[in-house]
Amino acid sequence: ISSKIFGKLYEKKKSWNSLSFNRYIAQLRKKFPEKFSYFYNTLQSNINLKKIASNKKVINNIKNILSIDESNVSHSISHMRIDSFIDQRNSYDWHQERSYYPMNEDGNGIVVWIALSKISNSIGPLHALKGSHKEGFINPSTIKKKNHSTQHKIPKQIIDKYKSNLKVFNLNPGDAIF
Repeated sequence: ISSKIFGKLYEKKKSWNSLSFNRYIAQLRKKFPEKFSYFYNTLQSNINLKKIASNKKVINNIKNILSIDESNVSHSISHMRIDSFIDQRNSYDWHQERSYYPMNEDGNGIVVWIALSKISNSIGPLHALKGSHKEGFINPSTIKKKNHSTQHKIPKQIIDKYKSNLKVFNLNPGDAIF
């Protein structure tokens, strides 16, 4: 990848949450979609992402939550989102993370969400409906729009059932949600 295109990312790292940085990311994606896609996909296999996901504290929390021995912990996917808060193409409506991963169809899996930067209301924090996991696997409706992320939507009646239990996660770098 040309450092002329992505070299400024390093210079702007101090302001991940700034409007100017997010405009810059959105412009790169629009002007160089193939190169941006390559850059984004390369981040997913970065060894530092794997190190974060397999940190001892993370593994200990997983084994304790699932009540399993550490030797039974399996790591299937690490994924880093670098969405610009001004580009809504990859925003998701209400969904279950596990609906994406067929290896967890039996329900014995866990998603770990780790903040790499400060996440606040101004940039769109993660929202969750406390207790909704008790519904088990919900067969979502799938909606595909050109140039947008595929949506795996949960039926409205289930969302309405748990809406009063809304949790909004404003996080600091290193905070994790299991």
